[in-house]
Amino acid sequence: MNFKRLLVYSLIGIVFGVLDWYGLQVLLRGTYTLSQGNLVVQVMGDVANWAAWLLPAFPAAVYEAWRSGKALWSGMAVVTVWLSAVVAYYLYYAYLLAFVGLNEMQDLLVFRPHPIYFGQLWSSTLRDLIFRHIWERGLVALVVGFIVGGLAGWATLRWLAWHSLQSRAIPTTSGASES
Repeated sequence: MNFKRLLVYSLIGIVFGVLDWYGLQVLLRGTYTLSQGNLVVQVMGDVANWAAWLLPAFPAAVYEAWRSGKALWSGMAVVTVWLSAVVAYYLYYAYLLAFVGLNEMQDLLVFRPHPIYFGQLWSSTLRDLIFRHIWERGLVALVVGFIVGGLAGWATLRWLAWHSLQSRAIPTTSGASES
């Protein structure tokens, strides 16, 4: 994987991480409204949230397998996309807390009168909400991303090899023989 592709995978992850914030909000709002105690709808919402992370992963894995010819690099491409997305998601979350304001967290706004415990509040928020989640989900992105990307890369390489063999196969003539 060269530096250009690494940069592109990182940018894809950053954009996805920010967009996922809004997609998750819509998904949570919709499943809460629909579910009202319906476990099936809640599970479908969770599956949709996890499946959304495959959207940027598979194109990166397939492209990297095609370009590099190595499933290992496909795994690294997905790890790069997912780690970038996780970091972008939580840094965007911190930005929203500090400058836009979120429900029930108005005390974290930077440009308003601060309570006396403002520094402690931000310290615990960064530690417990932002950095802890980046660490936990980043670890999942590292392990699962490598597995998912490696498997997608392996499958892509198998398909490319099969397709190459099929295109080189000797064509058969059917019907009358040439005389």
